[in-house]
Amino acid sequence: MKKSELVSYLDTYLDIRAFDDDSRNGIQIENISDEITHIATATDASTFTVELARAAGAHMLIVHHGVYWGREQPLTGTHYALARAFLDGDLALYACHLPLDAHPDIGNNVVLMRTLCEVLGFSGVVLEPFWEYHGQMIGFAARLPAPVSMANFQGACQKIGLTDELYNFSWKTHIASIACMTGGAARIFSEAYDSNYDIFITGEGVHHERLAAAELGQSMFLGGHYETETFGVRALGDHLAWKFGIQHTFIDKKYR
Repeated sequence: MKKSELVSYLDTYLDIRAFDDDSRNGIQIENISDEITHIATATDASTFTVELARAAGAHMLIVHHGVYWGREQPLTGTHYALARAFLDGDLALYACHLPLDAHPDIGNNVVLMRTLCEVLGFSGVVLEPFWEYHGQMIGFAARLPAPVSMANFQGACQKIGLTDELYNFSWKTHIASIACMTGGAARIFSEAYDSNYDIFITGEGVHHERLAAAELGQSMFLGGHYETETFGVRALGDHLAWKFGIQHTFIDKKYR
């Protein structure tokens, strides 16, 4: 398909203009090729994900974490090396940060929560929006049909690929409600507490955030920034492959 058609579809499907975001969402690096028959997706734009996308034969790399954040950066040092890798491989870059976190069908939060509920043995759980940021609901949460043990919850998180960092600050043995905001969102633990969720899933947090959650008695599960944010790009790539008949390669690569 034409690159302009794919970019236009992504802009609309992800509703990128509706979000106040530090990321410059949308096409970040152009390429010469106009035809897109193969896309790659990855959580991060890096020289090694570019290398793997080029090796797979992709024409565009779609990522959650792009290369432009809030301000322009000079093309020097590692930023130059990364841009050069895209240009040398004639590989386009498309980034979608908060729009991908928030998407109700293929977003990081909704896919993680659906997957987790299914592993816990609950299908068709109705998810509810969680945490408003600049007028947009970003995360998702679930009230489970029946309580599950904290041990079973922890095992399910491990099974879907999350790192295992459980802080049971409420000392509950069973939980019946879960809130999720992927990435580095430990600072909003009080939102989960105020909405009466038994546990809050996010990617990572710093010591003072864990300490404050302990004081409040809000349990948290830190599943890894990267690990909680592989769900959306993979689902988006699969969606595009299904809709347009193009090839999709998901690059699961955290570090070189």
